[in-house]
Amino acid sequence: MIKVSATGVNPDEYVYKTNLKFGDEVASRILNQVNQNLSFFERRIKYNDGRTMASSRDLIHQIGIEKAREIYRRKNQVLAQFPNEDFIEFKQYFCGPQYDELILDTVPEFLKTICPGEPKPILQVSDSEEKIGLLPPHCGHKRLSSMFMLLQGSGQITKWYRKTAPFEVISPLHIPDLDKIEEVVTAELEPNIWYVFNHRAWHSVHRFEAGALSRVSIGIDFDSISAPDLVKLTKQYE
Repeated sequence: MIKVSATGVNPDEYVYKTNLKFGDEVASRILNQVNQNLSFFERRIKYNDGRTMASSRDLIHQIGIEKAREIYRRKNQVLAQFPNEDFIEFKQYFCGPQYDELILDTVPEFLKTICPGEPKPILQVSDSEEKIGLLPPHCGHKRLSSMFMLLQGSGQITKWYRKTAPFEVISPLHIPDLDKIEEVVTAELEPNIWYVFNHRAWHSVHRFEAGALSRVSIGIDFDSISAPDLVKLTKQYE
């Protein structure tokens, strides 16, 4: 279910439920492998997202004291806005050569001709160690869009936001200034459905519960095409 929570918003620019049908069998195999032995998959860490830094000193050394202060101010905004939710553990994995080939064999041809070297399959697994968890507002680094399929979850909702005023996007953490964004779209994604997912827009994921099933998804990722353009293209082939 996709809901719009602001005026003048086209939800398709943030998330679009497609009618595409492909990859169901390999998706099921990947989910079984995740639930049996997640260590089969290799971790994927494309950039230093800040979580591996040992201390605030490491962050200051990387981005300078003024930007580090701003990052901590924004972190405190998140804690204040979501006081009863703790940050989840969010991990990405390579699907591996075997599953990459199986996935790409099923991908429609129009998705394979967008840009050389794309799309790129990716596996994502999220868990909460606390009673209630969230993946706080963030945006992608290189990834602009993806064909996204939820394989397993427990009723999490994804929220997208738009800017209401300009602010600097500070790498590596990509935390927004919550005073300068507003929620525009909310979606509870259905399993085994392909969605166009806007990674460039600010977004967050909520309703993680400790002890619940891991949230598992696969993405057919694009660094070269925006979500609105991918939606336009997809609609031509549905």
